[in-house]
Amino acid sequence: MFLQELIVGKHIQLRSSSEADAAFILALRLDPTLNQYLNPTPPELSLQEEWIRKASARAGEYNFVIETKTGERLGVVSIYQIDDAVGTFNWGRWIIKPDAPMYTAIESTLLIYYLGFIVLGLETALSEVRTGNKTVIRFHQSYGVQILSEDELEIRYSYERAQFPALLKKFRGYHEFPLDGDLGHFVGLP
Repeated sequence: MFLQELIVGKHIQLRSSSEADAAFILALRLDPTLNQYLNPTPPELSLQEEWIRKASARAGEYNFVIETKTGERLGVVSIYQIDDAVGTFNWGRWIIKPDAPMYTAIESTLLIYYLGFIVLGLETALSEVRTGNKTVIRFHQSYGVQILSEDELEIRYSYERAQFPALLKKFRGYHEFPLDGDLGHFVGLP
């Protein structure tokens, strides 16, 4: 699905990806320093453009470019497999350029949770991380995700909406959300 509005944070924003981002996204996915924990991606630009076109039309899925407020692209992230009936969403496809500012990972995580929990009104975030991706595993575990299952390939996590205020307090320097009160209209979305 394509979200017209930007999800705006302190330093960065999330913008729905478009076919114009295909070369950037493909370069991230084909970069050998970034793709060791990703599913294989075909190298053809036309296939990436087609994937973006189809993903933009799929219900229950939002794909974003992470960018500075001046439009410099820093990475990508997605919310997908939204299940309104049980109140869950999955988030991932998270790739950040190695030279992105260090706040990019934390702030993009906060914005994804804001979108899922506050804007979309869902209760549980799910994610999967490849077992070899130790940096991302440590990051997620540092703020209290719950391990649902683990095998030789992946660790599956959940994170609850009720935990979000504590995350905002932990990372208070990385956002401008109020630490108390209603977050519902903070970033300009209904």
